[in-house]
Amino acid sequence: MSDEATFMFADLAGFTAVTEVHGDEPAAARGSQRFKNVGEPIMLHAAASDDPSAKREWPIDPVCRMAVDPKRRAGVVTHADREFSFCSMNCIRAFAETPERYAEMGAN
Repeated sequence: MSDEATFMFADLAGFTAVTEVHGDEPAAARGSQRFKNVGEPIMLHAAASDDPSAKREWPIDPVCRMAVDPKRRAGVVTHADREFSFCSMNCIRAFAETPERYAEMGAN
């Protein structure tokens, strides 16, 4: 059993270091998606670890949907008795302005 994580990167060279070293299996394509402030759609990949001890269950920032390292998060906000972790002050501000827009995205 392997754990999966989704990450974003700009594939400027037409290939990735992961697929170059390990082949296509550990970095399965998840399709492309548009992001604000990025001109072109970004191809998403899922990376799977072969190490069962590498399992990470990081909280997801409800604004940008990025996995947040609890040791490096910008902050935590409690809203409606639920705790939300954020990657940046910009995401905290966006959440604070309209928490109901993001609260249904999920809490930690």
